[in-house]
Amino acid sequence: MIVYRTDTRELEPGEEIISPGDHRDELPNEETVAAEDAIRAGQPNGERIRATSLYVYPNFELAKIDWTYRSKGKRHVYKLRIDATDIIHAGDLQTYNQVITDLRAARDPATNVAKYWKDEPSERYTEYLVRKAVVIERLKQASEWKTPMQRAVAKHRDDPRDTEFYESVLKNFDDDRL
Repeated sequence: MIVYRTDTRELEPGEEIISPGDHRDELPNEETVAAEDAIRAGQPNGERIRATSLYVYPNFELAKIDWTYRSKGKRHVYKLRIDATDIIHAGDLQTYNQVITDLRAARDPATNVAKYWKDEPSERYTEYLVRKAVVIERLKQASEWKTPMQRAVAKHRDDPRDTEFYESVLKNFDDDRL
């Protein structure tokens, strides 16, 4: 089965990989940490599963979204191969986000926590928690990552239809500020 992952490690084709460790302390804010804790508590072995699994996506689009928003020039995108027997859990990221929403609204997230653990992922927003994977290839280098402003500038600079717009923006800057 082909899957995708963002990772800070320098991985080589053919290399077998496992989780780099528990990601809880790397979560972006207190609400996400609280959601992670609630989800872990919602399954008898939830703590171990979420702390020791390798997280992968079933499609490149999800990995690219993850890379775009979390990379900051530090993460690569990899195409991997997994064996279906190595899938520990298939979770729905929309349900995970609903747990965050519940906590923000001071609602009990128990219903959505239970839903997350039902192994009924959405077709579009699934995360697989797996034991191991084999690297097929690196699809994006960490160095390719750009800020939203860098992407916008490159889009306008490189699109012939936007040449006039791009040139007008540059004319509005003093030479001293460039």
